[in-house]
Amino acid sequence: MARHAVEKTTPEGPLDEQLIQPQLNLSADLEGQATPAEEQDIFGNEEGAEIQYKTCKWWNVGTLMLAENVSLGVLALPQALAILGLVPGLLCICFLGIIATYTGYLIGEFKLAHPSVANYADRGMLMSGPVLREVLAVGQLLVLIFIMGAHILTFAVAMNAMTDHGTCTIVFTVVGLIFSFLLGLPRTFKNISYFSYFSCGSIIVAVTVTMIAISIQKPDMGNIVAVRPDVPLVKGLAPVMNIVLAYTGHVAFFSFQSELEDPRDFRKALIFEQGIAVTFYMLISVIIYYYAGPLVASPALGSASPLVSKICFGIALPTIIVAGVVNGSVATKYIYFRVWKGTNVASTNSWKSLGSWGAICTGAWLMLFLH
Repeated sequence: MARHAVEKTTPEGPLDEQLIQPQLNLSADLEGQATPAEEQDIFGNEEGAEIQYKTCKWWNVGTLMLAENVSLGVLALPQALAILGLVPGLLCICFLGIIATYTGYLIGEFKLAHPSVANYADRGMLMSGPVLREVLAVGQLLVLIFIMGAHILTFAVAMNAMTDHGTCTIVFTVVGLIFSFLLGLPRTFKNISYFSYFSCGSIIVAVTVTMIAISIQKPDMGNIVAVRPDVPLVKGLAPVMNIVLAYTGHVAFFSFQSELEDPRDFRKALIFEQGIAVTFYMLISVIIYYYAGPLVASPALGSASPLVSKICFGIALPTIIVAGVVNGSVATKYIYFRVWKGTNVASTNSWKSLGSWGAICTGAWLMLFLH
């Protein structure tokens, strides 16, 4: 006997279609579990926005990363070789550079998988909820503010060295603070990246002049040790930490990648920055250590003549300022978007957006000055 199927309908349509439709709207993985809804990045849809943030090319981000990472701290590395020995020192620089590259790559891949993550606080929220978000937010801001303060202090030290302490250090600190505040006013990293070109150029020229001067003066040429035996743990830990600090730009990587036109280009920017940094670190460390010998100063400018030190400090002023500005922009942007989250204020040129950005910038730079 033939059996006839009876189609059941409702006002919304056939019942079978209603039961199947939700399944069609959910993507499933191989285990049959529903995939979470697609994440949106912090800037949302910028079409028609007055301020568009996702405008960086990979070379813009690459120079930002160089400006943030490579500064006068690189001149502490020759002393690391003098304490550890040539071979262990170079191995540390190379090995830690590889680790820094790999961890940077992991950050980039995590960001591609989770577009909503724009900083470590967002990552904490995704991993463990609001408590970890706040812990990482405080930690991130403290690291950035301390870096900003270190660059303001370095600016004052450089000015003191150039002028033979002709003016009070506090005055130089205020001057550096004003310069940093003004350069940090642009809201997009693309505009900040233009300053980074000068920063990268200045540190390369300053270090090159230092290497040439020391190679001409030859304070203790050829007096090098391949492996220095019996280095105490405490004494050996300090140069290793200096090398680690030379690669600590990761705190800003999420923020940089967020403003790329194509977030996948972060890999190119990372290889560009790390390739230059590792090569640069190893080259200058070997050359300066070879000519200056085991008593090389930290920073290595101290091993050159007073005149050369003044010249190099003057050439390096852009990198001293801009490196602090880049970190300051990361810190202020986190607070800015935290304040205006869920609104379109951050993408406008209104008095509210401009005034709040200026106030946050002012507060961040004053905070480090007071501390």
